[in-house]
Amino acid sequence: MISVQLDDREFQTTLGSSRAEYASADADYKRGKAIYDRSQALSKSDLEKLATQRSLAANRLKEVQLALEETRLLAPFAGIVGRKLVDDFAQVSANQALVIVQALEVMIQVPDKVVGVVIGLILFQVLRCCAQKCNSLSSRAGRSCCSVA
Repeated sequence: MISVQLDDREFQTTLGSSRAEYASADADYKRGKAIYDRSQALSKSDLEKLATQRSLAANRLKEVQLALEETRLLAPFAGIVGRKLVDDFAQVSANQALVIVQALEVMIQVPDKVVGVVIGLILFQVLRCCAQKCNSLSSRAGRSCCSVA
């Protein structure tokens, strides 16, 4: 789920250019390698320059692809964007909060065998909480609010 999409038009354009540069450098290297292998009309140092240019173009392409991926901010969980904290096309900085995600609904499937135990634990916690509140009120009022029949 995409939470925030940054303007990526410049990155898309740069990606297209980087792909073209890599394709050209790769084709140049392959032609140079074929010439070197057949007739050695190309020097080994020229072939190495072509290999370096291809490697640099590949690295640039990866760099641009990564930058493009970083224009999409993905939430690590499903949820609802409750409020946007910045306007569209606003300049943002690193670690700046952009949205507030609303509370999530969590559903847990509990096997039938465990339901009784879970209900017992919940009941125990509720009773303990009530007892603590009762004791707190009793000490302030000077009398007990708990009665056992």
